[in-house]
Amino acid sequence: MKILLLTDIPPCDNFTAGLVLSAMVRLVPRDEICIFSVTNPALDMRLGEEFANIPIEMNAKPNENWSWLPRRRSMRALSAAAAFAGEKFIETAIIPSLIRKAVKFGQNQHVDRVWAVLQGQTTIRMAAAVAQRLGVPLHTHVWDPFSWWAKAHGIDRFHTRRVQAQFDKAIAASQGVATASVPMAELYKQRFGVSAIPVIASHHKSMAQQPAADASTSREKPLVIGMAGQFYAANEWLQLLHALRSAGWQVAGRPVRAVILGPQQPPGTPDPHVSFLGWKSQKDAAFILSQCDILYCPYPFDPGMKEVSQYSFPSKLVLYLSAGRPIVFHGPDYSSPAKYIRNHRCGLVATTLAATAIYNELERLVSNPENYRQMAANARTAFLKDFTLESMDRAFNAFIGGDDLEEGADARLHDHRRRSGQAVIYRAGLTNEQRRLTLPWIGRQVRSRISAGPRSLLRHYKPVVRRVAFTIPRLESLYREIHALYAEKAALLERVNGLESENAKLKSLLGMTPSKPSEMSEPVRELPATAALPVTASPKLIGEMYPAGKTLVLADLPGGQSTSGFDDDTGLRKPAGAGLVRYLYLPEDGGCNINWTDEWKHAAEQLPRNGLGEKLHLVMAHGLDRIAVEGNTPFRVAFAVELARLASCRAVIVSADAHTTCTWLHEHGHIDHVILPVQAG
Repeated sequence: MKILLLTDIPPCDNFTAGLVLSAMVRLVPRDEICIFSVTNPALDMRLGEEFANIPIEMNAKPNENWSWLPRRRSMRALSAAAAFAGEKFIETAIIPSLIRKAVKFGQNQHVDRVWAVLQGQTTIRMAAAVAQRLGVPLHTHVWDPFSWWAKAHGIDRFHTRRVQAQFDKAIAASQGVATASVPMAELYKQRFGVSAIPVIASHHKSMAQQPAADASTSREKPLVIGMAGQFYAANEWLQLLHALRSAGWQVAGRPVRAVILGPQQPPGTPDPHVSFLGWKSQKDAAFILSQCDILYCPYPFDPGMKEVSQYSFPSKLVLYLSAGRPIVFHGPDYSSPAKYIRNHRCGLVATTLAATAIYNELERLVSNPENYRQMAANARTAFLKDFTLESMDRAFNAFIGGDDLEEGADARLHDHRRRSGQAVIYRAGLTNEQRRLTLPWIGRQVRSRISAGPRSLLRHYKPVVRRVAFTIPRLESLYREIHALYAEKAALLERVNGLESENAKLKSLLGMTPSKPSEMSEPVRELPATAALPVTASPKLIGEMYPAGKTLVLADLPGGQSTSGFDDDTGLRKPAGAGLVRYLYLPEDGGCNINWTDEWKHAAEQLPRNGLGEKLHLVMAHGLDRIAVEGNTPFRVAFAVELARLASCRAVIVSADAHTTCTWLHEHGHIDHVILPVQAG
């Protein structure tokens, strides 16, 4: 077997489709796959090192997006004509050349089947023609219905119908069709009479997290709502925000925070109750989501996206199931995720766009601990049943015509890395020459030149305009007064910075001498000082260093003192003193044998995952933005560094030296190392 993968996104780790393809390519035996990719030159996607053995030919994808054209009523006809002309040129002048290249590449690789991902006009136009000219079976893969793509990318009506016909032709000519959901597979079986199999994004079974045992009903414990992925359902997300803001960010009397994972900031006005953690690896994302209480999955109610909602299946839902937490789905009743969640009883479904609908489901879930526990367990069970690599192995090989996986066997994952001494036979991405000849690259250059033009004119003619304006005495007088005020402000700022610097030095020196208990505010405790002990990362010191931040201090409890006065049994103290500083108990070694000379991977693997999870939940629940720790024990420092990395916040290490022998302190960009002198006792 030798497969030609025709795709617009190669296997990569920075795009959802690339991640899914990466998992599927690993199921293909070594030397039995090659890739012909037509890639959007505006996107930076590259093959990972693990696919270095796969022959690949990268080509720039012609423009497929015309949504940037003016959509005003007066310009609509002109925009449609421009989109028509552009699509006609691409179809007649560029696509035939790409087909010839793909056929030649396939012949050189001696392929016996084509696996074509039907995403965008280019691969849809190429798929059937490439397979026919190679004389091999066609296997097509569908992420989303083409109707959604055509609407989102502003394709004119003529070419929408024409490409849709080519899409249908490719499906009908396929020996196997991989679909994004069970409803889509049933649709294609009925409409085209083909063998359609749902092949859905899946993960290793080790990603399954332990389900939540129960939902705390304590009114003081914050409720963390997690969400991952892109915001293609922005209106639904905004309704959730509206509901929570109207309720004062409380559900069933509990304070609420939202945590977002993904490549883009959430839409709408920034809110202090929402934390954006950015892009995370699939493994990290599953772990972070498992420390949330509820997982929110929005899906579009827009009638124009009905086909997408009905037949697509979001990859984020698979990730949610692996996290072992109940899901609150906010989308239409006819959508495939809504049917799956109901059938497997792993969450609740809000089937109207109204803010009250989603809020009522959240409140219903939080108010019923037994139902919450059962749904969390059902989510994990559904993941292990339907979305492990073993499930994907069976579905993918049934689609592509490979060998069946034996019952009870593990997924067959293959290594495509380049062998030692083997010549490089692939190119990881598009060359600059390929990018420069594409419409997206030309458009960016033109836009930059246009935006630079006014700035250049202003720079050249500003002195002339100033001289003309200064012929009016009053304008010149105002100009001098304004700039005198600017100079005075700059001098004051410089003076303030000098005073703050001196103040920081004094506070550092004062922080070295432990305050008497009577002089300390009640909720704050400092560690006892001993002879030659470096400055402790006490809440008082950290609060003075970062008065505008919300910081968590990880430290030992003073000898002989109890945890009385701490919140619950977590050792977390409420904010006190300068800044919002909390103090959390963490043992000195945690039962781990971590040394300063260890590699970071080795150190991170030894950290207790349960302890990290508990602390991560606290960080997310309270919206903390710094993790402070004393730098005298490698375990505590490694714990703080990993916790801050997962929570996308800063790690503050307070110590008396730079730990020059510790390489992993220099491998991370989220560490602030505060080095303070040692005071002898």
